[in-house]
Amino acid sequence: MSNPGFDALDMGLATLAHYRQTPSGTVRINASQHAIDKVLLPKLAVFKHRYPDIRLELISESRFVDIIAERFDAGVRLGPEVGSGMIAVRISPDMEMAVVGTPEHFRRYGFPQTPADLVAHPCIAYQFGDGSLYAWELNVDGKKITHPPQGQWAFADSYMEAKAARLGLGLAYVPEELITDDLAQGTLIRVLQRYSQRLEGSFLYYPHRNVSPALRAVIDTLRM
Repeated sequence: MSNPGFDALDMGLATLAHYRQTPSGTVRINASQHAIDKVLLPKLAVFKHRYPDIRLELISESRFVDIIAERFDAGVRLGPEVGSGMIAVRISPDMEMAVVGTPEHFRRYGFPQTPADLVAHPCIAYQFGDGSLYAWELNVDGKKITHPPQGQWAFADSYMEAKAARLGLGLAYVPEELITDDLAQGTLIRVLQRYSQRLEGSFLYYPHRNVSPALRAVIDTLRM
């Protein structure tokens, strides 16, 4: 006959062993909406079954955030944007950029043949949290050049840039993976492909300090 006291003790020890072996807790990650949608969610969806005791808070922002001051465990940014003193782990391949517009846009403004022709086109801008605009990075004869987009519209989100382009508000320079269906359907047309730049992929970065088991599970799952 079992002893209720020993049974309770065994159950308590089993529960303690479970929590020692199974990562738990909250992991807060700051990232762009694009990174959350295309990298974090697809890879971290396995946590639903693999790590049910880990809570994931994925916070979308376009501004550069001090992850320590704002109490994030980690952040996600493109390679060159990772702050010094941080440990960085690549979590996505390099990103192909694409200049796109609607057929109606090109009927009105013509097709640009070189990056210099972009000055004759209204261009949709990506605006950082500090108010500065992303200067389009293009490749001419193996050298990187930049084009400051001039136009009526600026957004702090690549998805909104692509949507604005679909509405005919100007040319957009966005990650190719955001407009693959549009190109296939002909709602958007890509131009200047030979000049497009490949940007370094996304990196998960975090402070050089003790890493919790929960964050370690995130790192190991996202790592390429």
